[in-house]
This record gives sequence, C-alpha cells and structure tokens, in this order.
Amino acid sequence: MNPTLTSRKADTKRSASIARRRLGSCCAIILLLAGCVGPTTTNTPIPLTAAISTQVEPSPPSTETQTPSPMPSPPTSLPAHVYSFGSRPWPESGDLLVDDGDNPVFALDVRDLAPGDYLVLVDARTRVASLYSLETGSSQTLLVPDLAEDPPEQFAESSAAFLLGSREPYPSWRLYDLRARASWGIGETCRGAFTSDLLSPNGEWIGTVCHEDYQMDGVAFEHVLVQFLSTRTGTGVQYVVPSVGTTRDQPSLAWIDEGRALLSRVHLNGEFRACAISPEEGTLYCPALGLGARFAVPGEASPGKPWVPFAGRDRTPTPMLVPMGCFEVGTTCGRVVEIPWEQPVAIMPSADPSIIWWSELRGPDATAEMGLVDLNALELRQLVSLGGDYSAYAMCPDGSCLFLYNHDSETHWRLNLDGSLANVPIGGAAIIGAFSIP
Repeated sequence: MNPTLTSRKADTKRSASIARRRLGSCCAIILLLAGCVGPTTTNTPIPLTAAISTQVEPSPPSTETQTPSPMPSPPTSLPAHVYSFGSRPWPESGDLLVDDGDNPVFALDVRDLAPGDYLVLVDARTRVASLYSLETGSSQTLLVPDLAEDPPEQFAESSAAFLLGSREPYPSWRLYDLRARASWGIGETCRGAFTSDLLSPNGEWIGTVCHEDYQMDGVAFEHVLVQFLSTRTGTGVQYVVPSVGTTRDQPSLAWIDEGRALLSRVHLNGEFRACAISPEEGTLYCPALGLGARFAVPGEASPGKPWVPFAGRDRTPTPMLVPMGCFEVGTTCGRVVEIPWEQPVAIMPSADPSIIWWSELRGPDATAEMGLVDLNALELRQLVSLGGDYSAYAMCPDGSCLFLYNHDSETHWRLNLDGSLANVPIGGAAIIGAFSIP
C-alpha cells in the first residue's frame, strides 16, 4: 500500500494495545492528567521531613473541608526561583521489591551487538520484545516473558543497563534488565495517569504524578503527590507539589536527564510554571519563562536533546521550545521559541539542534501532515501529507528520520529529511525505543 495515495476514515475498532500505544504519541496535543479508576488509598500519618518553606499564592476559598497546611519553616537561603515543599520517605518502612514470579527467556546478549542504529520493538499480542537493525533490516528476539500478562511498554538505556518496563498488574511494575539478564517486580506504587508514570532515561527511577486519591496528611487539599522510586532498591520519596485551588489540576511529568524530572503546570504565586526537581534533593527550580498552561511533552525531553518541547493546552495551542539549560540553577537561559501555529501540533526535537520534526492529524477524514520546523523563519515546512490515520512514534537516534505508524493498515513507515518514504517491515509491533551502538 502506498501511504500517499490512500485517504479514508478508519472503520474498524482498534485493539486495546494499539489504543494504548497511540496515547503516547497523542499526548503532545492533548494530555489526560486524570488517573485511572481504582480503590482509594488512605495514607498513614507520617511527619513531614520538610515543611513548605516558600509561601505560595493563597488559593480561592473552598466549600470542601481541607486539612490545614503545615506552618512555613524559617526562611532558608535558597537561590532565586528555588522552592522547597513537604516530603516523606516511601514506603514508610521496608521496600517495594517483590518476587515477580516470572522466568523470562533472554534470547540475545545485548553486550554482543554490532555497531549501528537499532529500534526496540514489542509485539502486544505475543509480548515478545525484539531489536530491528536500521543498517541490515533484520530483527532479533530480545526477550520472551514467561508469566507476564502485558508486554513491556517503556525502554531505558545506559552504559550499565538496558531496561524494559511494564505495568503489571497495575499499578505494579515488572522490570527486565537485558544486560544483567535479570527480572524483578516493584509494587504497589501509587496510581498515576498513563502518560505521567515514566522510567527515567537510564532506568534508575520511576517517576509518577499520583492520582488525586493519594494525599499527604497535614497538607492542604490543593497539593498533589509526586513520587520517585528507585528501580533497584524499591524505595524512594513522595513530594507535595502545589496545584490550583480546590480542583487539584495535576501537573504532568517528563524527564530531562537521569537526575532531574520536569513538572509542568505547577501553581506558584498565582501562575503556572514548569519546575525541575531532583528525586534525591527535592527542591523545585521554577524559572519564570512565561509558559502558562503549556506542559512538557512526556518522552520528548532527554539528555541528548537541546530543546524541551511544550505543548499547548486549553486556549493556548501554540507550542514552545525551551533550551534545556533554562532548567539548570545559575545557568543563563537561552532563546525560548514560540511556534506561531494556530492548530495544535506535535513538536519532536532530536539530538541535532537543527532537526525538529512536527506532525498533525487533521479531520474529519484522517489526513496526517508532517515536516520540519524552520527555526530561523519560525515556520513549519511540510514534507508529506498522508491519507489515513498516522502517528509519529520514534525517530532515528541522530534525528535524521521519523517513524510513522498507520493505524488503519498496521504498517510502519520511515520518513526521511528529503520527504521520501520507505516501508519498515516490522508488522504491528510497537516501537518503544531507539538507540545507537558506536
């Protein structure tokens, strides 16, 4: 099938696995911050290890019963735009490591991989993970789970580990270290929205914006919990983050490097800000960048990318690109770029600062448009207009190509910088990662 010649509305019902994979690519346009339905958790009172030390703009009066906030602690010598809030260790005793009972087959020793670029694939039906070589076009099986009910859905890479993670049974985790050839479980973590429950880039942490059912005793209702758990020890910390009045509009979470996460839509002094937080230090650095209600796109910020993309929300659809250095204390912030586009688009920076992809799905008859961002002219340069229901899932490690998925035909395509398209013969498997072996 030639994707440039087809234009029709999908008339079949997608499987649950396709819908879940599609949610990740759509979060650049609309991010659902509500958590999944589940039992309410009642937390045992635990003393706060750090009371709110920087005063936040008072919230509007509420008709609901609220627990009083702790009194502010004496002023501390924090740098400008750095805030400290309440926290507690989690769990309160012991750890969350569990014997997951799985005996997976590690079919490939990743330490023996040949140099080149690879895609990490997972087949939702068989749950098998595999590698696809962009140089040779061949696939190799990576992992065959034993008792897992759900396939791995997240991938993290470091010099020490190749980590696959899946949520099963929700809200627990199952982790597979492909280098150490080991598997273990972590549970039960706090429930979070699917797009705000993420492995860190190197797989050392699990970051979660907890569902609104979870609340810290002794803290005002309008604060939400953000949790960080070590994937190796099963221990971590929970922080309280200020939200909006009585609505508890939860922030979104993205990782910008292994030691820092980015929380968007944090409500400080009457405005929304994006804040960098270290799982180990707990302070929030919230520079005044004028981002408003925009949110950092989960999965699109990483240590190798110079830009952090922020997607529009509500009545501010125009996306913005923020230099990574803007979220480092004491670093001069570079040029913040607003893309003057009336319709919401997905912005995808690459490791190359000059290569920034964008995509948009138009309706009612699905037509996908994709191209590059011209930072000099602040324009979107279109490369293709495809008939059908497409999503952009991943890109080449150097940013030189974008991988597309057609939901109608369950086929993958490679879009190159010159606008050419090529079929990628990986069937209906999901692309959950890409990396390069030097």
